[in-house]
Amino acid sequence: MSSPNLNNIIIIGCILTYLSVFLLGTDGGVVNIKYLRHICTSRAWVLSIGFTLAFGAMFSKTWRVHSIFTDIKLHKKVIKDYKLILVVTVLLFIDAALLVTWQIMDPLQTSIKNLAVQKEGDLDVIPVVEYCVSHKMTIWLILIYAYKGMLLAHKGMLLDK
Repeated sequence: MSSPNLNNIIIIGCILTYLSVFLLGTDGGVVNIKYLRHICTSRAWVLSIGFTLAFGAMFSKTWRVHSIFTDIKLHKKVIKDYKLILVVTVLLFIDAALLVTWQIMDPLQTSIKNLAVQKEGDLDVIPVVEYCVSHKMTIWLILIYAYKGMLLAHKGMLLDK
C-alpha cells in the first residue's frame, strides 16, 4: 500500500539531490578548468531532476491520499501507481523543457573572479572564486524557482485541507 515504485523514485531523487552537493563543491582544483562548463550544466540538471523526482513523487502520493479521503460519496476509489508515475513524468518533462531551453538560449559558462591579494609571510596569495553564470541567469532562476515553488505550495495546500 505504500507504493514501493514511488518510494524508489523518491529515493532516486534524494540520491541525485545529494549527488548535486558534490557537483556544487567541484572547482578548478579538482577538475581541469575546461571541464567546469560541463560541471555547471550538470549541477543544474542533477539538482533540478533530483528535486522533481523526490517532491513530485511525494506530491503524487499525497494527491492520491487527498483524493481518496475527500470523496464525498465515499465510493471506493483506486488510483494506480502508473497514474502517479505519469504525473511525475509530466513534471520531469516540464523540467527538461525549462533546462533545455536555458541551455540552448543562454548556456551556463564558468567565470573566474580574483579576490584581493593576501600576504602570508613572503608569499602573495591570490584567492580565486570560480562560479557558473549566464547572461540572463536571474530570469532562468526565477522561472525554475517559481515552478518548484508552485510544486511545493500545491503540495502544502493539499495537506492543509
